[in-house]
Amino acid sequence: RRTSGASPGKSLNPSPLPTLAPSRTSSKDKDLPDAVMSAGDDPVREAKWVSIFRRHRTANGLHRDRLPLALTFAGFGPKVDAEWIDEILQEITRYHTLELKEFITFLYSY
Repeated sequence: RRTSGASPGKSLNPSPLPTLAPSRTSSKDKDLPDAVMSAGDDPVREAKWVSIFRRHRTANGLHRDRLPLALTFAGFGPKVDAEWIDEILQEITRYHTLELKEFITFLYSY
């Protein structure tokens, strides 16, 4: 049974892009282009990394336990080096979660 007023064959969303659920954004994500571009110079790769960050983060950021999975999605896996992860994290942050800019810096360092 059709509950919407749309006629057959017509989409409720006139945009050619699919409608996505709104993501949780923090104040750190509001100036996203500046945060991302300050880490490196590959906007296409960094856009993919931002997507990975948003997919795997928690309310506090991306937890270090999720980094092997995030690295795999970023194309560095399936086997990642835990020692490299620890060494890079020691240089970037003393916390167990990474903010977006720290995550981008981490990926460039890895």
